[in-house]
Amino acid sequence: MAKMIPEVALGANAYGEALFYKWLKDNLSDEYRVFHGVHLLTSSGDSMRRGETDFLILHKSKGFLVVEVKGGQVRRVAVRNQWVSTSHTGEEHVIKDPFLQAERNVNTLVERIRKSNIFGSGAGPLPVTCGYAVAFPDGIAPDENLPLHVDKKIVIDHRDGETIEARVEQLFQAWRKKRQRSRDFTEDEHKALLDKVLLARYEVTVPLNVRFEKEHERFVELTRTQCMFLEAMPDLKRALFKGYAGTGKTQLLMEKARRFAMDGARVLVLCYNQPLARHLTLWADNVAGRAGSITVRHFHGLCEEYAKAAGLEYEPPGEGAPEEEGQEFYGYIAPMLLEDALEKASDRFDCVLVDEGQDFQREWLDVAMKVLDLGGLDVFYIFYDEQQNIYGKKLSFPFEVEPHSLNWNCRSTGNICALTRKIGGVNINCVPDWMPGDRVRFFSYRKPEEQASIIEKIISSLLSRNIDTGRIMIISSHKRSRSCLADVSRLGGYPLVEHEPPGENDAISFSSLHRAKGLESDIVIFCDVDGGEPYCSRANQYVAISRARDMLFVVHHKSWRVTA
Repeated sequence: MAKMIPEVALGANAYGEALFYKWLKDNLSDEYRVFHGVHLLTSSGDSMRRGETDFLILHKSKGFLVVEVKGGQVRRVAVRNQWVSTSHTGEEHVIKDPFLQAERNVNTLVERIRKSNIFGSGAGPLPVTCGYAVAFPDGIAPDENLPLHVDKKIVIDHRDGETIEARVEQLFQAWRKKRQRSRDFTEDEHKALLDKVLLARYEVTVPLNVRFEKEHERFVELTRTQCMFLEAMPDLKRALFKGYAGTGKTQLLMEKARRFAMDGARVLVLCYNQPLARHLTLWADNVAGRAGSITVRHFHGLCEEYAKAAGLEYEPPGEGAPEEEGQEFYGYIAPMLLEDALEKASDRFDCVLVDEGQDFQREWLDVAMKVLDLGGLDVFYIFYDEQQNIYGKKLSFPFEVEPHSLNWNCRSTGNICALTRKIGGVNINCVPDWMPGDRVRFFSYRKPEEQASIIEKIISSLLSRNIDTGRIMIISSHKRSRSCLADVSRLGGYPLVEHEPPGENDAISFSSLHRAKGLESDIVIFCDVDGGEPYCSRANQYVAISRARDMLFVVHHKSWRVTA
């Protein structure tokens, strides 16, 4: 049975075509593909002409035929050089010369095939058999009194219905004799004709960079909506804001900081993570028209700054020092130095806004509150997500108030949001009918060293789609020196660097999941996913995947599963 394209049931108003369609479908072998209703367009200079071929019969090796079908009774009025069709209802219509139509259509098709360079460049005839015929499936066509441009070999009528395959074979033979040098298709030529001309994939795509910008506009609008409750909030001096990853906590903090600064306040934005502090500093530097100030610091940077200003020694352990020394210094000594320095320092702030508050020890927050100028606004807000408490710190705050909850995902597409819910075991609200985005892609490995080549292929694929490298961030469960990319310096032809946050258009950004906290990226490639404790715990996985806005690739050990 022939492969019919498209596979359709023709209506009663196309009875002749429907009958011919059935002949071909039921009687031709599977070596044939039959295309019905092929639209053609030819251009010459500034003009264009549209045409349509009723049937295109393609054999996998012999060539192709164009067939024009005329149903009902058809006659030629020679004195007027007209063709007239009489329908089943007795209505008469002047029609185009079907033989000239078929000839014109095959010539148009040949020209399009020639331009595709399937058979090489050049303006000569195609090397394979191509021809045309006219079918009158309802009637009996006479063998005599044929028009001068018609040969009975290219006429099909009602008598050929039961032997249509033999009749098609005769047509191929007749046209092959006429085109003496024609030959069979090669397998590659036949495939190329389908892929490049007859079944060519035509897809108008939105460039990913453009799509990302459109999606970001919607994310920003949703964030604005979620932040609208600021308008109804009283002027609180102490407040807690809790929300899962991607619910807009940092955006809300930034908006509060901007408003305070616009009113003349001295604002300190405090976080734990150095990369997040750099990101927020870039934002603060661009807040225009403010009467006050916005200072951004990571907590230990604040400790160092105040200690040195007070003439105190601030000497963190060196690179190779035991881990316990680092924990003691950053956990206890640095905050004590800040507290001592504040007794001498006059610099104070009207407002302190803490981001990623779950990363702070209670003692740090107690000291941070002493940075406030009690004679000023005396505002202290903490934004946190208890699910991202990957350092295992006891969640405790210097004051007890009912937290304001942020419940809607404002960062990620629907598919990423759904995975975030599964991995984190959280009840974050993915907006109904929200854009699903690309599906999350998973790539498994058996040995850790296999990951580098997997990531290289992902990067190369993204770059082939004209993605800016600044939109890509690779996140590992480990720091660079212990990751699968420890010995990799370039990916996709670009240097692999630890630029945090991402945004460099001449490099690929790498970050451990710990340093990526609070950040986000259009595209995230999460690697070294083996589920091992403590580095790749479910909480850590939740942090990493929730950094992705638009596209997420997970490179995982074959034993890892989405559900625990």
